[in-house]
Amino acid sequence: MLTDGYHFTTPPLFLRFMSDPERWDVANLVLRGDVEKETYTIIAGLWELLSRLENWVIDETVITAMREKNIPEEMINQMKGRRFEGRIYAVRDGEVLFPGPVMRVEGPKWQVKWIESVFTNHLRRCSSVATKAARVCTVVPDHHLKLDAAFRRANDTDGVWAARAAYLAGFSGTSNVLAGQMFNIPWGGTVDHYTMQSLMQEYFERNPDIEVTEESQREAQRFAFRCVIEVYPENYALLIDTISFEAGLEDAITVLLELRPKNYTLRQDSGDLAICSKEMRRRLDNAGLTDVKIAPSGGLSALTVKSLLDQGAEGDNWQFGEYFLFNGERSREGATISEPPVNIQMVQKYGGTSDGSYESIKLSENPAKNSLPGRQQRIRLLTDGNMFDGDIVINENQYSLPCGETLTRVIRSVRRGKPAKSKTVKFGTKFYLPMQLVFEGGLFIAHDLYTLEESRKFHAQQMERLPDQYKRVDGSHAIYGVGIEKELDMRAYSMGVDQIIIHKNT
Repeated sequence: MLTDGYHFTTPPLFLRFMSDPERWDVANLVLRGDVEKETYTIIAGLWELLSRLENWVIDETVITAMREKNIPEEMINQMKGRRFEGRIYAVRDGEVLFPGPVMRVEGPKWQVKWIESVFTNHLRRCSSVATKAARVCTVVPDHHLKLDAAFRRANDTDGVWAARAAYLAGFSGTSNVLAGQMFNIPWGGTVDHYTMQSLMQEYFERNPDIEVTEESQREAQRFAFRCVIEVYPENYALLIDTISFEAGLEDAITVLLELRPKNYTLRQDSGDLAICSKEMRRRLDNAGLTDVKIAPSGGLSALTVKSLLDQGAEGDNWQFGEYFLFNGERSREGATISEPPVNIQMVQKYGGTSDGSYESIKLSENPAKNSLPGRQQRIRLLTDGNMFDGDIVINENQYSLPCGETLTRVIRSVRRGKPAKSKTVKFGTKFYLPMQLVFEGGLFIAHDLYTLEESRKFHAQQMERLPDQYKRVDGSHAIYGVGIEKELDMRAYSMGVDQIIIHKNT
């Protein structure tokens, strides 16, 4: 029943007034955006959606809600007990994508429409996190830990899908316990300021005759560090900025030398992390604590970490929280630099009938909302070395899908924003089709390809195939070429000029 109200109340119109209400239609879920501007998006979240779709049914709960809206019983009976009967073609979780089609849904009109909202909602959230995690992984060395600590600031209630998306895109672990248990993601946590303050207060409660002074407060901090190490003698972290960076670092080194815990980390959560981390490494090494790791945190993003590393900052573990909020790449507390916005403008548009007899477009005063007609697919071109070399959006009603791994005929690609970049792609060019049949006959037939570990491996492979000039996180990224197949472009242009939104194929 998770859908928008208008998807809930409009099916009776189809069932009553359509000459063939069961005729299959096609809808294209597309990643909108300026192809001459946008950087990449990592798709994530389809596993959950397609798995859930296997259990989609018009049950008594849905019927009760229909009756609340006075939907006629004869139409309720037409839908009652029905499961999703359509087909879905989609890219894989972890795919590197630029504006254009993400997924195509074919099936009874009312069913195709019904599922739109939950798909766009979930894909936007998961793809936002996965894209930012991928950005982090391009700037942080592979041997450094990259940790998702976004749950308490997450936009979704339980945060598990954000944690899954981050791990899919290359993160090392999460702070979200439920996500760790559900998806077998490494999880953990460190001491926070709340705990440090409470332990320091306990020191004074145990010693009521001691006045709170600068010196006694330092002893209270050392007491707190000792408590942490007593409970966790290995594989844990000390938070050192509860009083001040200088006091925390000095007291931590004192206690580390005293108790010698194994595999420990010092976390600094504030201040100039470039200066602080370099001083931490210097002082730790001078004390012979070369095995103690450093974990900078606090308002980090891919771009701030890149800047820190460019300044020679030290770090072994990097934690990210606010960054994974919607628009967290643009506006975070204390941030002085920001990244290009993550493109998650996913919308579903009606394309016509599934058999291709009719095609339709949406026209708008806002050109960004205009759509392309038909059954959309994208062809991804490859270099001889199997690197990504541009995409071409096609209409399967006009352009028969190529077979094999090389084009068997010439294809013309039109770049509307940059006509000089339009090109003719010769036959023999290597390619693959990102969108494949994944759901049919009520079953998620490609389930094994969408498991977390398979998606994580697939994503890593795809990022390797994306040339480095498209990965830059500071806004200087090169523009990846997404063109429209010439015949599709001409049809869409002609329909737009003539203000004709319905095209009949003869």
